[in-house]
Amino acid sequence: MTQFQGRLSKKLVIYIMLFSGVFTLAATSYTVYFDYQNRMFAFKQQVEDLLKSYESPLGIAIHLSQNEIVNSISMAFRVLSDEYGVLIRDESGNKIIESYSSDGIFDVKNNPETREQYLIYSKPLYVDITFLGINEEILKKIEGKKGSIELIVGTGQIKQDVLINIKAILLTQAIKAFIVSLFILFLVNKLVLNRQRKIINWLRDFSHNQQVKELEQRDTNFFDELDDMVSTVNHMGKQIVSHQKILESTVNDRTRELVIKNTELEITQKELHLLLHSKSSALSHIEETLSTWLWETDIFGNITTMSDYLSENAKPKTTERNVIRLSDLVELPSSSNQTSGDKVIKSIFDSREPFTIHDAEIRKSSGEAISIRIDGRPKIINDQYQGYNGTITDISSEKRLNKLAYSDGLTGLANRVALENYYESTNQRSSRLGFSIGLMALDLDFFKSINDNFGHAVGDEVLKAVANTLTECIRDEDCVARIGGEEFVVIVQGATADGLITLAKRINDSVASLKIPTLPLQKQVTVSIGFTLLNIEDSLQSGLERADTYLYKAKNNGRNRFATDIA
Repeated sequence: MTQFQGRLSKKLVIYIMLFSGVFTLAATSYTVYFDYQNRMFAFKQQVEDLLKSYESPLGIAIHLSQNEIVNSISMAFRVLSDEYGVLIRDESGNKIIESYSSDGIFDVKNNPETREQYLIYSKPLYVDITFLGINEEILKKIEGKKGSIELIVGTGQIKQDVLINIKAILLTQAIKAFIVSLFILFLVNKLVLNRQRKIINWLRDFSHNQQVKELEQRDTNFFDELDDMVSTVNHMGKQIVSHQKILESTVNDRTRELVIKNTELEITQKELHLLLHSKSSALSHIEETLSTWLWETDIFGNITTMSDYLSENAKPKTTERNVIRLSDLVELPSSSNQTSGDKVIKSIFDSREPFTIHDAEIRKSSGEAISIRIDGRPKIINDQYQGYNGTITDISSEKRLNKLAYSDGLTGLANRVALENYYESTNQRSSRLGFSIGLMALDLDFFKSINDNFGHAVGDEVLKAVANTLTECIRDEDCVARIGGEEFVVIVQGATADGLITLAKRINDSVASLKIPTLPLQKQVTVSIGFTLLNIEDSLQSGLERADTYLYKAKNNGRNRFATDIA
């Protein structure tokens, strides 16, 4: 049985046995089913023939009250089966004979579960007028007379006989299927599997040694598919050996070329390294000269490349992550904490649009803050988003120049140029959004006497203290400026009459309550105020002139008060 140890042989054995078993079961089932049907048909026919043959004699015997004959005839039905029931009645319905094999057998006809296991007949008895042996005179006496018979016969014996036959049929079919299967396996093994194993063994040997001999061809004039396979395998082996030799020659040639190319590549890499080092040094010099540094991120916002200056000097705000994000290096003007800074940068990166952020800061390792501008644009390579790259520019000098150009050197308040720019932008917004603008002109009372009596240094302290107080009295969106020695201007957005009056009172009270350390305690600093509501067509100059009119009115009325044209 060693020839059946291969995987394919085992599969064939399983499949053939499985098919034979299924076929045997199907054939046996078919044979048993028709044997059972034939037996049932013959048994039924036997019962019906017996009933028919005894119908006329039984009817005559009933009519003539020959009970012995009736009993003898009923005995003929009892031999049909071990389970039976015979009930014979006369024409009046009276019982004549009741014979049965077990109690309750006549109840099976009312039980659907057991009814199928019996043949049940219930019919009237008629005397056939053609029945031989009855003369015409007797026939006339029984004409129109009849009785009835009820017959129940069990079919269990038939089923038992069929079950006995099943065992014999199954055994016969199984032996036949086993013999046929072995014969088929023998033929398959001899004609296919043996030759297949030779081919497989040759291929296995060929995979280790291409010098093995060719497969041996059968000496026959009747070639089949396996012979064609042997021929094809031999041809394939020759082709493989030929191609292998060509491949080995090609690999040797390519190896020599690769060695030459590698040598040339090493030389080129050295030259490129020197060039990159030179370019990197030049770029670093340019960055230092322009105070502009490069950065680059991946698609997740993590910095992948940044200038040496940033790497060495910029201090990340957090070290909890293994990577550095742009928001870790910079402090945005709109962010109060690290989380909000992350959200701002993330929203910018999600838009994938170029951006510029002014007035941001980076903090050096020493703690010093540097004012910067951040510029960035998305990297798109082959229509694919790859992150951002951009620059960080030191704008500290620019901010210092702006401060000198637009702020008062002594108090830090807006100067006249900044005031004019603020009024122009506010007036444009007012005309677009429909809100009112309030303008206040303020002048310190008797400021000249402070300079004359206590010196200009004390006067400067007074101006600074008043400037701080005015800044505290107004909102962030409003503007306070110093436009002369002791002259101040306040512009209020969204102003109302009541709001301006309340603000003027607060300013008068706040300035009057100032305590200047370099002034005597009895010396009080006060301010006079004139204010008005501006129209859209008013210029800053016309508004100042109208406010100055009411400023002088306040001074003439006793100072430390306000005057206005607002009803």
